[in-house]
Amino acid sequence: ARPADAIVAELATPPANCGRGARAARTDDATPLPPGDLVVLQSPDAAIDVDDRAQARPALVVAGAARVTMIRGDGTVLADVEAGDPSGKEATVPVPPETALIAVQSDGQLDVVEGMAGWHEQARVAALGTHVALGAGCTLAVDAPRAAPQLGWMTAADVVRDATSVTTRFERAPRTLVVVVAEAAGESLEGIELSLRGAARARQRDGTPRPPTIVMAGAYTALVYPLAASRKPAPAAVTVRGSGDRRLAGVLAGATTVEETARLLAERGVTAVAGRVLAAEGAGCRVRWEEPKGTRGVQAPADALKTSRAGRKTTTTKGGTNGRR
Repeated sequence: ARPADAIVAELATPPANCGRGARAARTDDATPLPPGDLVVLQSPDAAIDVDDRAQARPALVVAGAARVTMIRGDGTVLADVEAGDPSGKEATVPVPPETALIAVQSDGQLDVVEGMAGWHEQARVAALGTHVALGAGCTLAVDAPRAAPQLGWMTAADVVRDATSVTTRFERAPRTLVVVVAEAAGESLEGIELSLRGAARARQRDGTPRPPTIVMAGAYTALVYPLAASRKPAPAAVTVRGSGDRRLAGVLAGATTVEETARLLAERGVTAVAGRVLAAEGAGCRVRWEEPKGTRGVQAPADALKTSRAGRKTTTTKGGTNGRR
């Protein structure tokens, strides 16, 4: 596997209407994406796209394997799925109402092969706009009033800088949650605000939440929380708020016990335990926009997908240098 190293940084193709009677997109209209590349599509009318009827919804068609993430304008993750398969068979991913951003990572995966899902401040993530980023098996949504729009690969520290809170969403239900804090004295850890959606902290016999196991891991302090078992595993989101000398430096999740997770953190450290955004070597994928059938739908995203119009330009960055134009 290799680090995902490309992102479409300029989305220059104007939107096209998807009105009644418009022709369906052809297979040869699909845009090819090499393994590991990430393209971001921006919906121009997300704010008024509220029709939830199945026949009114457009879709993204993926031939090959890809991770597809769809996000509302406020940072809410509407979908985060693995679509298609390496054989090249097409998979159709419906676009939910109010989708503002669509990220497609060619040969991307939600399952973290090595390490824990999540992020730490030195990890490489893909910023998708002002408040959202993709990480290893997760998404980050930050509440930072002064945040500037960002699009590209950067460290998680750049994304969460000046954030008053960070919400990390894990598509795979975790067994253990790790909150990583930097520049915090032991007594100040008690004030960390933690809220969960789709998961709950494990409880003691008296009904109170089990306290976290605290691990001193080099420059970081890790709080390892056991989560309650669920009969119906579902995506889980954790929002962490810090203040004063407590600086949030990461959120991780895994399937091991608290004891095993604490041991690994103590022996190897946070950065070694955390997974990375990787794209397995594969054949890449092809992506196209499919219009709604039989009714007027939303506009196609302003994106890098092929159209019949000439003179469009897409800039892709690879490893910090200009790629294809």
